[in-house]
Amino acid sequence: MFLVLFAKVLSVINSESNGEKERTRKFSSSFLGDFPQKCVYLRLNNFFMHTVLLSIGSNTFAKTNIDKAKRMLTYAFPDIVFSPPVLTEPCGERYFFPFRNIIARFNCELTPQEIIGKIKVIEMAVGRSPRDKYLNRVIIDIDVIKCGDTILRPEEYEREYVQGLLESF
Repeated sequence: MFLVLFAKVLSVINSESNGEKERTRKFSSSFLGDFPQKCVYLRLNNFFMHTVLLSIGSNTFAKTNIDKAKRMLTYAFPDIVFSPPVLTEPCGERYFFPFRNIIARFNCELTPQEIIGKIKVIEMAVGRSPRDKYLNRVIIDIDVIKCGDTILRPEEYEREYVQGLLESF
């Protein structure tokens, strides 16, 4: 019963047709009785929304590449907010040049896998390629470090620059 109601309420949210909205309201009222419709709509909308935290970095033409990534991310996730940039020293002996890093935050209804899929496309569009690792350069690196209450990359989330940039939000 919940799934049928859920599907119908989602169709109201996504539908452009007033006739469709009216039919759905009548259908869902038979299940809900006098329960306010707005509460159901708000609850279902907020049920899937979660806050996503991204870490974005580059050590090769960093300002240009991060600006490209920011434009593409803004197109993909319109409510995204970016932190100011910070320069950090490379971790380990693999990279020689300093990194420019920012973090970004946005809300969305996508699953982490769908978000990562979009991000991989953006990384490739900015210029990332598999051979960059062998050349010890990072054209662009965008990582999902937190999705909702789940920290997907704890080691990156605990880094000093990430914690410092989180305070800027």
